[in-house]
Amino acid sequence: MTISSFYKVLRANDWWNNIIPPILGFFALGQLSAEQDYTILFAYGVVFLLMILIAVFGFFIGEWSDIKDDQIVGKSNLLANRSLGFKTGMACFTLAGIGILTHLLNVDISVKLLVVLQLLCFLLYSIPPFRLKRNKYASLILDSLYSGTIMYVMVMALGSNCSYLMLGLLFLWGILRGQRNYILHTLNDAENDNQIGIKSIGNTYQYIQIIKIQNSILFPLEIISLLAFLYLVEMPYNLILMASYLLIIGYSFYHRSISEKMGSYGHLSNINLFHEMLFPLVVLVLLTLEQIFWIIPLLLLMSLFTQYKQWGWAIIKKIGGN
Repeated sequence: MTISSFYKVLRANDWWNNIIPPILGFFALGQLSAEQDYTILFAYGVVFLLMILIAVFGFFIGEWSDIKDDQIVGKSNLLANRSLGFKTGMACFTLAGIGILTHLLNVDISVKLLVVLQLLCFLLYSIPPFRLKRNKYASLILDSLYSGTIMYVMVMALGSNCSYLMLGLLFLWGILRGQRNYILHTLNDAENDNQIGIKSIGNTYQYIQIIKIQNSILFPLEIISLLAFLYLVEMPYNLILMASYLLIIGYSFYHRSISEKMGSYGHLSNINLFHEMLFPLVVLVLLTLEQIFWIIPLLLLMSLFTQYKQWGWAIIKKIGGN
């Protein structure tokens, strides 16, 4: 199997650029103003690999369990022609890796339980006899949890400057962010869900009603919860992070995404620019100003994730007048 086909089998396009960066950002945020040395880079690397394997496991299980449904709607499934041995081996390999990396972090039992909860959410969502993705409310809750919320709380808790109030606000924000992205996804998949007999939020409620609730209630709560969380970060970092968030909020209302799917949702989609791109970048820059060795994760962030290269080239072209 080529690297390209392996990348596709793992559905990396679905999680690499939008799930991993904010998790790395929240881990780094927990390290601001903490006493540390270059050995923290080992923990950063372990967290990085752990998040990758967790994402691989979740999306791999999801693709495996969707084979029959994808056949019904004529959708390509990258595991449809793979042997049972390959699929079982991949699942076992990722689970073993997750166990080893969690052990290497040397964390207490509460953090380990969060990892177990994350994996359990994947299984409840995807596999029979549970397959709660067919339940419009249970799927909403599970997706909002496993799409980042649990891992945000877990990696933030690894830092030394994190209160229970901060974790509570982060959890609330993660749920609100997760439900927004999930509901927009169900709107995109409404037709496919109809074909396979799934009653989702996207094909049960009217589009106008869904967007109205998001804009009038849930989106404002999402903004308030994250601003409250960022306010509790140590001065002056809190002001820098809050200002960058407010900048993206303003930008999201007039920016038009090149994505045909998500571009139609305007600010409800564009706001993701903050936690998927600007937030981890700002945090790592602040850490680099404190300890120069943080420039290594900063450079890796900017080189490994597509959005930084895309925006970098866009800025260079704009400056050059092209």
